[in-house]
Amino acid sequence: AILDISGQVWTVGLNGHGQLGHGDMHDRELPILVGGFNSTGVKREIKRVVCGRYYTAMIDINNQLWTFGENKNGQLGHGDKRVRLLPAIVKNWNGDIFNNVVQVACGATHTAMIDSTGQLWTFGSNEDGRLGRNDEQEKLLPTVVEGFNNIIQVSCGSFHTIVIDVTGQTWSFGNGGYGRLGR
Repeated sequence: AILDISGQVWTVGLNGHGQLGHGDMHDRELPILVGGFNSTGVKREIKRVVCGRYYTAMIDINNQLWTFGENKNGQLGHGDKRVRLLPAIVKNWNGDIFNNVVQVACGATHTAMIDSTGQLWTFGSNEDGRLGRNDEQEKLLPTVVEGFNNIIQVSCGSFHTIVIDVTGQTWSFGNGGYGRLGR
């Protein structure tokens, strides 16, 4: 995915899971503008785009999160496991749009985000505890990770997550093979 200086997102490459966001599963050899989320006629300006294994997440200038592509573990955060071929806005469990997302990170099959209050939210596969919970249950909607406050940075590897708080303290969770958790 390519974010241009005007806040538009372009995608190119393999698209077997809808991860390019063009409403189909056809591969693209040249960059194509992602525009399916402009159905209301309102131009959406994007400020951050990140890619998971077969899915994509974007934060717009209103701090709203949009996701599309593969969703077999709920990593898109829409409360189900349906593929999204076009960008879809992420809502919480009661249907309200998240409008305070400041950062997002994608793993292979899980997603983590930070809101403007410094809360950490995770969703998707929780295999090996990569969502930061004391279980391995996948989450189909963004869920607050208790005990993590004032988080300023999040990063996901394929099977793990690392977060940093305002004091510089770092936490890591998930699959620790090959020393990827730093311990």
